[in-house]
Formats: sequence, structure tokens, C-alpha cells
Amino acid sequence: MVSVSVIGNLRILCIGELRGQLSRLNELAEDHRADIIIHTGNFGFYDESSISRIPGKTLKHIAMFSPLFDANALLQAAPEMESQADFKARFKGQSLSELPKFINGEMKLNVPIYAIYGSSEDIAVVDKFKLNQYAVPNLNIVDETMSYLIHTRDNKHAIRLLGIGGSLVPHKMFDIGDGRTSIAGSHGLMWMTALQLGQLVHTVSSSYQAQEIRIMITHPSPSREYLLNQIALRLRVDFTLSSGLHFFYGQSFNEYSINPSYTTYLLKLALARQEFDDIWSIVKNGYEKLLDAHSLNQAYLDEVLRLVGKMPHKAEVIPLLGGAEGKHCVDSLNGQSDNLENQDIDDIYRKTAFKSLWHFNLSDVSVGTLVLSFVNGKISIEAQNEGFDFAYRELNQSSPTGAEGVRCLNGTNNSNGVNISSDVNSTDGINVVNNANYSNDTRDVSRHAKPLTMADKFNRAPAAAPIQEINGNGSIDNDRSFSANDESTSSLDQQLPGIWMSNASCGDENIIKTYFDPQDLPHIDSVVIKSSFSPPHKKFALVYFRTGEAAQEALLRVDRDRTGKVSLIQSGLSGNNNNTSGLTTRGGMRTRGSRGGFGSSIRGGSRGGSSRGGSNSMRGSFASKGRGSLRGGRGGLGKLEGDEKKQEET
Repeated sequence: MVSVSVIGNLRILCIGELRGQLSRLNELAEDHRADIIIHTGNFGFYDESSISRIPGKTLKHIAMFSPLFDANALLQAAPEMESQADFKARFKGQSLSELPKFINGEMKLNVPIYAIYGSSEDIAVVDKFKLNQYAVPNLNIVDETMSYLIHTRDNKHAIRLLGIGGSLVPHKMFDIGDGRTSIAGSHGLMWMTALQLGQLVHTVSSSYQAQEIRIMITHPSPSREYLLNQIALRLRVDFTLSSGLHFFYGQSFNEYSINPSYTTYLLKLALARQEFDDIWSIVKNGYEKLLDAHSLNQAYLDEVLRLVGKMPHKAEVIPLLGGAEGKHCVDSLNGQSDNLENQDIDDIYRKTAFKSLWHFNLSDVSVGTLVLSFVNGKISIEAQNEGFDFAYRELNQSSPTGAEGVRCLNGTNNSNGVNISSDVNSTDGINVVNNANYSNDTRDVSRHAKPLTMADKFNRAPAAAPIQEINGNGSIDNDRSFSANDESTSSLDQQLPGIWMSNASCGDENIIKTYFDPQDLPHIDSVVIKSSFSPPHKKFALVYFRTGEAAQEALLRVDRDRTGKVSLIQSGLSGNNNNTSGLTTRGGMRTRGSRGGFGSSIRGGSRGGSSRGGSNSMRGSFASKGRGSLRGGRGGLGKLEGDEKKQEET
């Protein structure tokens, strides 16, 4: 345990995913007036020899997402069949991190840094820090062996920082990999073990003081890994800080806000316990033989087994899901009365923490930060995020609109017998098409000048976003950028059918045409190459044909070893849904590559396509049978579920 005094009101900058660009720490501290910085993993624990220890595949992943390397250059310069040795040779004289400059004193940290290691780190480097072979002034590693107590100047309050590094991989919880100390990892990857979790509980619980404000730091979120959630409960944590989800906005929430009931929360804990128990039952006999019965490792194992033993059983929780919710359910779970004296203290605290334990999941430092400001006994937050890019949604005067800015398609036939009425003045703000032919039409069915509702975003036209054409050299041709509603392209009513392919990394339409059979080349109308939203260095292609029949025939003959995943762009293929032979399509039957819209399902009913518009994704369905749902995807758009009445097929 280390105590640190901080002058003035305490400002804690919380960030994640620096990935070796440690020189930013001083800049961030100055910009946010931070007294200390907490880092939640993938810090950049690499030295000059790390590249030689990391396999080529893992090395490529690390370099692709590192701010110290050009991802596009790595992709373009690396032949597909390049050997591992040749690939590593390209990093000669380079480092995956700026950490060596801080180790040798060339650079220094201006404020205290409290960091855990993440899932992508070099275990050999972290081991050297734990063995005191490496040291950087002001850099403090938070792990199962060390927690830090931060005092305010008046000494009235103290904040304890505790945590554990690495990812949580259940089947590796009893494997230390190449670790020389208590940590586990191998080949550029790191994970936490059962012994580490037990040691963390032992270390922190031995120094518990009720007056402390406790912050637990992990790389995976405790709201997704409920074994970590149980540790937060056991250690009486007030806040958790994590990252690893790579959202464009940070999240701030408690368990009450993400679980429909307390019983659901118990079920998640129970499932985490079952997962641990299943693995422990397999390795138990052999693992216990490796431990000295009187060693500290045996004590740590006993600690984690007690921790898991406090978690509810799945068999006890599942019957409660169909019954009454609330306190009665919790009491019946333990077979207890309402008398608190008969309940375990951990059970009582868990009910309180269901609302009081607060989680913060951070976005990557490249897009956002979080500041915890401690003033007069209160902790406030200041969150900054770059967020989604909606620049492509600029209003286009050439787009035809109906009354009050709503575009509607009327008078078309509904081949599936689904009749959804349109009401511009509807109170719920959801406007859809009258008698639209969802199986053949993916045009824009709802466009408002006002902010769009979830349903409006789901109904957006696949071609509404601007398209940037890419030259043969891979650069964007600004002079040839166009909107799908421009006169230079086909209108929404005349959009050509085509084929979507996932692999267009060559960036050359002439090369892409060679993927097709020679007899299909005369039928190709145009090729559009686009950059994926995430990761942006990947490219896909839209190859448009003059007729739907030509597109379908070309799909059967295309070289799929070179194209990657392929599917039809269903727009404009009128009346051909029954001839696709079960092929998955994009833009029609299941709209995806053509950005959303309505489609039809071969199995019956009308299913809304998957929308990938800009920087978020939505999955929605309007099913003719069973349950329909509209789900918000990346960026926390939320979740809206509703049961649709069963409709008879006509």
C-alpha cells in the first residue's frame, strides 16, 4: 500500500488504450488540469526486444491499432503470403511503445500515473517492472499485490485505487503462460488468473476502512464479466473503471439501469459462477497437487473459491424469473424471511450495490476522456468524446420530399400481406410507408428535417449517405465524390442491382473486375469502392450490373477466394426474390451493404434490414410471426423491444 498526498482539489483524469504513445500523458494532464491519471489497460508495456517475442499475427494486430504506426502503409506494403520473419524485419529499429524513452530517462512523466496492464501487452516487460528491473518515476502499476491510497490535502478524505490487469479468459484462469511472477500471459497477450483474483481480495480486504472511497480498475467491464462484478461487491467498491469496448462515447451506469430486475442481475452472477465451477471441476485434482497446502497460493485459491461460493446458484435463480420481482424474490432465493438478521451481510450489501455501485466504461483515449473531480466531498464527472460523425447527413436540396419534409412511397403492392399505415401526425413519431413492397424496395421511406427517432433511422435509404469514390492508388477522389441522390448517379427509383464484396483492399476497380467471369464483364455498369467505417483502412466494393438477372448469374461465378464475403444488392431486383436460391442479399432481403432499408425474409414475413449508417449500427426486425425488435447497436443507442401481433399471410 502506498499513500500519496495531492495538493488542492483532486482532479483524476481517466483514460484507456494509449497503446504506447506515452508522450501524450503530459499533454493530457496539462489540458485537463489533472493531478493524477488513471489508465485502464493497453498502456504500451513494450521494449526494444518485444517485437522478437510476439508472433506475427499478434504483432500485426498491435501495430495496426497503434498510433505510432500507419495502418494503411502496413496493409499496402504487406503481401498476403509474407513470412513472419519478413514481416518482423519491417519493424527493425522501431519500437511498439515510447516506454523505453521513459525507462532510460530521455522523457519523464509530470504527474503520477496509475496504470493496469491490458490484454495486449508484453508480459516480459511487465515482469521486469514487478522485479524492479525496470522503473519509471511517477509510473505506478496497480495490480493484485498493490493498492494505492490518495489523500486530499486536508487529509479529510482518501481514495483507494485497486485493480487487476489483463483480460478475463475463463479457460486460462488456471494457466500462467510465460509469467515469472504472479501475472499470466504469453506471446503479446495477458490475462488474469484465479490466484490473482484471490490475491487481490486478500490484499485489499486486509486494509479495508469504511471511510475510504474505493475505485476498482480493470480492463474488461465488470458489467460484462460478472466474476469481476462479484469482486467489486466483495471489496465494497464505489466505482469501477474499465475500457476495452472501444465505443465512441463513454458509459456511466449502475446495474439497476441495465437489468430489468434484480433477479436478472442475480442470474448473470449465477451464470458466471457456473462457468467458473465447470472449469474448476475439470482442473481441480491436478491443480491442487501443484500447490503447497501451506503456501500463500493455497490461501489465495481458498479466497477465490470462497468468493465464488458467495455467488447465487443458477438453479435457484431461474425459477424466480417467472415469479414476482423485488425483495420477496430475493428472500425466497435464500429461503429466508424478511428479518435482516437472518441474511448474509454480503446479500444485504448486494441489494444496496444494485443501485449504488457505479460503473464507468471509457472510450479509447483517441476519441474521449473522463475526469473525476473531487471537490468538497463530492465527485463530479467531466466527459469529453469525439462521438459519431454525422457530417454525411447534410441536407440535400435535390432530394424530393413530401409534406412536412417526409418522403413517402405510396401505391405499391405488399407481396407479404403486411399492411403498415403511415401517419405524419402520429404521436410516437414513427412514420412508415403505406402498403410498401418491402421485398423489392429499399428506398428512403422516412426523412425528417427534425431529429430522427429510432424507427426513422432504421428506415433510412441505403443510398442516402454520400459516397466517396477511390482512385486506383487508394486515395479518395474528392472531385468524384457524389451523393446517391445526385443527378450524376442513378436515382432512388432507378438504383441498379449489384453485388457487395467485403474485400476491396486493392483499391482498383480494374483489379476487382478480374474477380468476375469474363462472360459477366459486359454486364457490369460500374464499380464503387468505399472505406469501411471501422476500421477505416479496410475497403469494400459495390459492383453494379445492368439487370438483376446478370447480377445473380455473376454471383454464382465470382471468384470468392479473392472477393471475401459476397452478397446481392437487392435494390432494383423486382420480382426476383424467389430466384435467389437462398442467397443472402444486401439492401433487399436483408439490407446491410446498401445501408438499411426494408427487406423480406424467404421464410415469410417482412424483416427490416441491418443498417450500418455512418458510425453506428442497428438491427431491427418487423416480423410477421413471433417477436419483433428494434435494437440499437454501437454507441449505446438503446434497446426497444415490442411484441408484434401475429399477422395472417395472404
